[in-house]
Amino acid sequence: MKWSPFYNAIFFALSAGTALLFVLVSLLLVSSNHQDFLYSSSIQRAASNVSSITFLDAMGMEIPSLHRTVQAQGEPESSTMQSFFFQLITGIYPGDLRSLLGRELPGLLTYDDARIIVPGQGLELVDLYVESAAPNAVVQDVNREEGTKSRDAVQPGQIEKDETKTPIPPSIAGEKRVFIYNTHNRESWTHVAPTVGTSVDHPTKNIQLVGKRFGKLLQEKGVNNIVSENDFIQQLIDQKKTYPMAYAESFKAVKAAAKQYPALEYYFDIHRDGDVSRSKTAITINGKTYARILFVIGTRNRNFMQNERMAKELNALVEKKYPGLSRGVIAKGAHEGNAEYNQSISPGSLLLEVGGINNTLEESYNTAEAFADVFAEYYQKAERVNKEQTPKSSKSKE
Repeated sequence: MKWSPFYNAIFFALSAGTALLFVLVSLLLVSSNHQDFLYSSSIQRAASNVSSITFLDAMGMEIPSLHRTVQAQGEPESSTMQSFFFQLITGIYPGDLRSLLGRELPGLLTYDDARIIVPGQGLELVDLYVESAAPNAVVQDVNREEGTKSRDAVQPGQIEKDETKTPIPPSIAGEKRVFIYNTHNRESWTHVAPTVGTSVDHPTKNIQLVGKRFGKLLQEKGVNNIVSENDFIQQLIDQKKTYPMAYAESFKAVKAAAKQYPALEYYFDIHRDGDVSRSKTAITINGKTYARILFVIGTRNRNFMQNERMAKELNALVEKKYPGLSRGVIAKGAHEGNAEYNQSISPGSLLLEVGGINNTLEESYNTAEAFADVFAEYYQKAERVNKEQTPKSSKSKE
């Protein structure tokens, strides 16, 4: 049986297209300018813009029953699929000029992994790179120790295993679900502590007070928790370690708590942001002024999208109950400090930036109260869902 010219043309077009595709992929793989476009992080980032409905719809081409059981809602998904393939192939992310200009402007790609996931009111790209300065006591102590930096430098994925020296807070009745700690526990405010260089810190009047208040309020709402009282900064000074090792120190406490309290599910590392304008970090709602909260996700953790999902859900709930309180959700990658933030310990791990150096302790306390209200609601809903999804044990036959 002879093929018609129409089928011959289709066969030729498909063959030529396949060959061209192989050539293009080969060129992209060997090109130094595109050597990272197929990294897992790039694929994961591009795929995060595509809904599960789109993937199910694609699977439905082979499994027709999926089209009958799953119905897409909202806008057509063709644009998200186009965006996915465009980002995957080009490495350019619509709305993020860094991905377009980064290979032409030296140094810009250093910050390529820092991005805004959910923008909050007033949040700008420059805010992603505001970091709290190291406490002056740590800087002075480290400078006296020659060679400390080289000995204590953090390597990717490196975590110290000695967790026996980290004390665990006394137990509270009931299973513990939440662990609250402060990696940079001496972060303070300008109205409390004087500025020394670029550092605003205090040994006792600091962000750790906000963590304690948050834990107390959660406990009153029936959410059992543990609040770490470890002075990680003092531990760095005692061991003559550099400031970037703070997360390795706090990880010891996180790991020890997880071991002692197996039911722990949520881990909150509460910080105070750096020198950000008060106009961006303070808001008055119903006559009460709050320190605005920023959710931070570390993308070095391979399961960061689970943390990101929870951050988005909590952000939405915060905005529903306290409009404007959230500054949004951001992600920081391998070039942005630690970029893991101990979040690999659980899909329920978050880093929270509560206000900045220009806020007050009272405003931060107000935020602790508001977030305790929000998280208690989130937690109770999650507990109800878990109970509904847990299969009832079958009764034993008499």
